[in-house]
Amino acid sequence: MNLHHTSKDKTLRESLYPPARPDIVAAENRAERIEEVWRIVKVERKLKYERAYVDTDELDGQNSFCASNDGALSNAKRLLRRKRVFDVLLISSVALGCFIVTAFIAYSRYRDFSQETMADQALLNYKENFATVVSEQDYATAEAANAATAEAAISATEANAIDNASGTDVSTADASVDRFQSVNPIDLLNPPGKSAPVSKAAVAEKEDPRPELVELMRSEYANDEIIGYIRIDGTTIDYPVVQSTDNNKYLSVNARGKESGAGAIFLDYENDIERDDKNMIIYGHNMKTKTMFHELRDYRDKNFFDAHRTIKFCTLYDSYEYEAFSFYKAEDTFNYIQAVFDNDEEFLTLLNEMKSRSMHRVDTDVSADDRILTLSTCSNADDDTRYVINAKLVKKTAE
Repeated sequence: MNLHHTSKDKTLRESLYPPARPDIVAAENRAERIEEVWRIVKVERKLKYERAYVDTDELDGQNSFCASNDGALSNAKRLLRRKRVFDVLLISSVALGCFIVTAFIAYSRYRDFSQETMADQALLNYKENFATVVSEQDYATAEAANAATAEAAISATEANAIDNASGTDVSTADASVDRFQSVNPIDLLNPPGKSAPVSKAAVAEKEDPRPELVELMRSEYANDEIIGYIRIDGTTIDYPVVQSTDNNKYLSVNARGKESGAGAIFLDYENDIERDDKNMIIYGHNMKTKTMFHELRDYRDKNFFDAHRTIKFCTLYDSYEYEAFSFYKAEDTFNYIQAVFDNDEEFLTLLNEMKSRSMHRVDTDVSADDRILTLSTCSNADDDTRYVINAKLVKKTAE
């Protein structure tokens, strides 16, 4: 069989298969292109689906991871809340413990201080009621012994008590002897009056403070910083006066040199008892136990002020008597504690300011030639105010 095409065959084929028209060819080409585009679209759709499937799996994994992390976070928050509650309880327990310890310490100090002030008050009461247990003859014996030593006064009074007791009343004699052996020698030098029972008026009959008393107090209290003694008749202000190199020591140390919340009555460290300063300043606490300088607050009452204007003060060298001319509440901005002055005008300016501040008006005149005594105590209203008394020197006795 002849496989080669001959011109005859070509003619026959062309007759059987006429050549394609251009429009048909174009349509076929367009159809092929559409089919190709559709095939590409299907492939892209398939790829998108696969990518979407993969992304969905990753998203599910991420959600699962987040869910597990949310659980861990919730547990962590719960543990944190528990820890905070524990911390609060721990801090509260520690604070409560500190408060209990502080309260116990404060109570212990208050108890010790109360016992000490009670002892001081008991001594004061004993001095005021001294006349109830001593006869007039005993007083005469004690007064006669002023020129002798305190020990001699005790011996004389003891012997007198024994002589006065009857032979059968031995217990009375023994009690009298014990009583006088317990008496402070300083009390024998300052008998508190001769009438019984003793009142504040009777206390006022005691001898005025004098330098010998200061020397005895130094020996009795074993404190060489005792430089004077102050007394306001009719009040409980009846104390030795000390002086240190600053104004802080005796805020918490008593005249015996021992720690004490009541402190001591003390002279300003800038004053000099030998120099005879224009303004002698004495400080003392305002104790709620009605000791130290507590009664200065009573000078707010005009009647009390008028009845207790005389202030007695002695040093190692001289005895002084002052008359109060001013009482006021001072702020820390007012320098009433100035002890040394450059000139008389400066001192006179301070005197006039003191008089103008007084709650009470008196006829006492003051001048630059005067010497004054200033008593100061806290008002207990706040930390910045003080009760202040200013008194003019009216009598001086040199020993």
